[in-house]
Amino acid sequence: MSKQARFIPYFVSFLLVLGFGLHLTNLGNYVARGSTALASIITPTTDIVLASWMAYCAVLLIGGAREVFRRHAVHGWRKVVYWVLTFYVTASLPGHFRYILTGDTRYFDIFPWWFSPLIMGVYVLFIAFLVSVAQRGSETPAPAVQ
Repeated sequence: MSKQARFIPYFVSFLLVLGFGLHLTNLGNYVARGSTALASIITPTTDIVLASWMAYCAVLLIGGAREVFRRHAVHGWRKVVYWVLTFYVTASLPGHFRYILTGDTRYFDIFPWWFSPLIMGVYVLFIAFLVSVAQRGSETPAPAVQ
């Protein structure tokens, strides 16, 4: 995990950019049509890509936490943000897997249209956090693991 830990901020940022794009499309549908529909944005087949990347990021975030904290000098409130982000990514998985396996959108349908602009703002904050974490890592390189 230590080799991958240095890339976690980048991998998770990429995931959030993908999610931002989906939520932006969802918001655009609401503005244009007055309603949102997950099936008009993503199919179960294409959600396999997103959910797979999400699952990979969840495993990295959970399994690489100690290494990220050490390598990137994550302490205090940064640890709290890290675990909130980890919870969000991990907790999103069941809904995506349900959609992939059954095509059932009920999990996503409970979120109102305004959730998209709200979560897009959160994504921007998470990405800023991850960029700051990655930059801290460039200042304090981790020693070679033997």
